[in-house]
Amino acid sequence: MTEEQTAPDVADGADNCKKTARRRWPLVTALVVLFALFTAGGAAAGATIGYADSLSGRLLPGTTIAGLDVGGQTGDEALETVQDALSDQLSRRIVVRWQGQRWQTKARKLGAHTNARDIIAEVAASQQGLTWQDWARLRWLGDRADTSAVVDVDYRRRAVRRFIASIADELDLEPTDATMSVDGREISIGPSAVGYQVRRRNAVDALLDSLRGDGGAVSLRVRTLQPEVLEEAFAQVLLLDQSDHRLTLFLDGVRASQWIVATGTGDYPTPPGQYHVELKRYMPTWVNPAPDGWGKDMPDSIPPGPKNPLGVRALNWNAPAIRFHGTQAIDSLGTDASHGCVRMSNKDVIELYDLVDVGAVIVSQS
Repeated sequence: MTEEQTAPDVADGADNCKKTARRRWPLVTALVVLFALFTAGGAAAGATIGYADSLSGRLLPGTTIAGLDVGGQTGDEALETVQDALSDQLSRRIVVRWQGQRWQTKARKLGAHTNARDIIAEVAASQQGLTWQDWARLRWLGDRADTSAVVDVDYRRRAVRRFIASIADELDLEPTDATMSVDGREISIGPSAVGYQVRRRNAVDALLDSLRGDGGAVSLRVRTLQPEVLEEAFAQVLLLDQSDHRLTLFLDGVRASQWIVATGTGDYPTPPGQYHVELKRYMPTWVNPAPDGWGKDMPDSIPPGPKNPLGVRALNWNAPAIRFHGTQAIDSLGTDASHGCVRMSNKDVIELYDLVDVGAVIVSQS
């Protein structure tokens, strides 16, 4: 090869190398970019995995329970947060009132409790199984779980029943009937009194409703029990003292009138005991009570008039054939003279008739 031929060939080779280098630059650049992207992607993936690992066993960001942000907390930490927030409600004072009386207790003594542990467990379970893409969005795009759960506070019905029962044991009271007692020729009347009975089931329901609602003081529900016998039952009392043949009328426990009477004989005694006026008879007709006995020589009946053995008035007892009645035989007053009835002068029996009502109490003492 001549020198003239060699110089152009070398120049041509250099040009070819330059052309080849220019063709390879895009490929190299692409490889560098791909490497950079791969490196960055690996770093991002690693960061995402690290982020997911950091939240392992923890609630996701954006989780609120009972209105509290518990994102990033473990279940135990979230439970402590919720319990701290609800501690006042769980320890608050409970008041029950009735007629100026108050009974107090604490919510915890009524079994106050929450379902916070279960709610937190449910929320944690719902946040399991996230994909890599889910974690990436949380890590790089700022996504949040936006999970919200409510915690309920409730009470043990059995504990509320025990509390109400303790109040009822203090308040429950049987009603007291009015009473009457006789001491010689005097009577005394014991007053009646109402009783009380706590409506336990209604009280338990009302207290639970209040606890689960606004939690205000609860008015106890109490039934008033009325006595069967009131003082009015002894407003009129006739005390018959057979030993001295005196009949005394007490009005509202106070001696009001007194009369001399005749009572039954030994063969036909006036019965002792407590009775009441069963019937008032104006100008009564006498009906023979013993047509086969002591009345066998008497007519079956005698109409009102001067010959009537009952006089002008009669007040029947709730005892067979026994009554207060008038008589013409006033000389028998103050003695045992009748067949069991109580004789009075017609004047006195009219006065008695006008003073007492059906139902007046009769106490007969032999």
